[in-house]
Amino acid sequence: MGQGFAQAWAAICRAPPARLAAIVLCLLAFAAPGIALAQTAGDSIAVDANFDHGKTAFPLTGAHKTATCESCHAGAKFKGAPVACAGCHGSSRAGAARQLGKGVNHIPTSDACADCHGTQTWGGARFDHSATAAPCESCHNNRFSKGKSARHIASTEACVSCHSSATWKPVRTDHSQVQGTCVSCHDSVAAKGKGPAHIDASRLCDNCHLTTSWRTRRVDHSQVTGTCVSCHNGVAATGQTPTHIRVLPNCQDCHLVTSWTPVHMDHTGVLGGCNSCHNGTTATGQGPRHIRTTTRCQSCHIGTRVWPGVVMNQATHAFVAGTCASCHNGVIATGRSARHITTTPICESCHNTASWKGVVMNRATHQFVTGTCVSCHNGVIASGHSARHIRTTTGCEGCHSTASWKGVVMNQATHQFVIGTCVSCHNGVVAQGRSARHINTTPKCESCHSTASWKGVVMNQATHAFVIGTCLSCHNGTVATGKSIRHISTTSACEGCHGTAGWYTVNMKSAFAHSFVIGRCDSCHDGLIATGKTPTHGPTYGYDCNGSFCHAQTTYLNFKRF
Repeated sequence: MGQGFAQAWAAICRAPPARLAAIVLCLLAFAAPGIALAQTAGDSIAVDANFDHGKTAFPLTGAHKTATCESCHAGAKFKGAPVACAGCHGSSRAGAARQLGKGVNHIPTSDACADCHGTQTWGGARFDHSATAAPCESCHNNRFSKGKSARHIASTEACVSCHSSATWKPVRTDHSQVQGTCVSCHDSVAAKGKGPAHIDASRLCDNCHLTTSWRTRRVDHSQVTGTCVSCHNGVAATGQTPTHIRVLPNCQDCHLVTSWTPVHMDHTGVLGGCNSCHNGTTATGQGPRHIRTTTRCQSCHIGTRVWPGVVMNQATHAFVAGTCASCHNGVIATGRSARHITTTPICESCHNTASWKGVVMNRATHQFVTGTCVSCHNGVIASGHSARHIRTTTGCEGCHSTASWKGVVMNQATHQFVIGTCVSCHNGVVAQGRSARHINTTPKCESCHSTASWKGVVMNQATHAFVIGTCLSCHNGTVATGKSIRHISTTSACEGCHGTAGWYTVNMKSAFAHSFVIGRCDSCHDGLIATGKTPTHGPTYGYDCNGSFCHAQTTYLNFKRF
């Protein structure tokens, strides 16, 4: 029967008794009608064309239909042949025909071949990733299977971080595996980028956004390229509240990007007056010790950097409400010093806001002084008596007035306070003294003059007692009245006839008086200057009164008879 049959028969003979029955049954099966065993070339066993392999546990499909029987049924063993791919493909079981199995480049997997491969063709496997033990990139490396494309974002090789083995898309991005910056993907091409409503900022997304949540933002203001108000406008981000002070839309002038508070006030951008904020509610206002004013803060406070730097001058004092003493009381502002003169407490009576020290003391301002003149005019607080001042027994106000310090009226009232004689003042130095035309007298002015009137001098017997010299030294028609044109011609000084008791009381009956007369008797006794001849007087025939030896100088009536 051939070598093949001989080998089969030898195997049957060597089979143990337990398997002998099975061999017999197998032979009976082959002995059934329609089945014939035949020897073929190469010792292969040919099956009858009427054998239905589909009724067995392994129906032949695809490429298995054209496979030879011995490729699976080695040694003509039909029963118990493996039905799993791996039983033949790459199997090492005894007697199995060794078929092509996993190559050295096959991906590591625990799957059965049929889970991925079909019987039609070995290639074009449908891959069941659930049984793959190796990472994706061990296959998806553009060698064994399609890997990352040139447009794939820069990332690690851990595909499963973003992709699922069930379906390649959609992708759930694990940003921890992304290499490069956010904008390398979020450029509106590879992935969604900044929208038209996005704030003006740099391209460093991760400075503000988190990879775990795009909408959970922590704004890094250092990356913002626009102004604060381009976002903080009440729409894109929180803007100014209704109670915010009125300012120009430059938030960064006062606020920091690192912290919204505290605020550094840049007053140059503030709109409105100071008191629109500094009202004690929005910001610090006038304190309880602030002076009362009638105007805005900026009228006195100069500049916004230093609040206490107030320059109080004529312009700023114009806005102060109240009296000077309401501020200049030694507490709020400088008050009266210890050396200040005693006055009523109304500073503005003497001082003005143009200059505190520029005080004009006149009649108006002196009325507010509450002490005597000397309480100020003592040479320390104010000018006092000069070295040339006359000696007096009273206060300044005895002679001086507040209308004018120098306008002193020296009269009977003021002279009563003078200490000393007239000449102690009226010496031509302190006060007017005797003129060059003054008569020679002893140096006691008060002997003739009075304080009631300097010029009202009464020259009588008492005052003439102080005159030095003859009558003519004064009564010369220049200094004092002299002889009139009707005065009789005499050869002597005035005092030969006149006395100081009475100028007009002249005793011409004495021989002493007539002895000084020059000329004839009738030069005076002419009925005009002196008594002349009566109507009953007898003829004199040209003789003088005394030349006729009728009358004598001592008596007019006692005339001589011849």
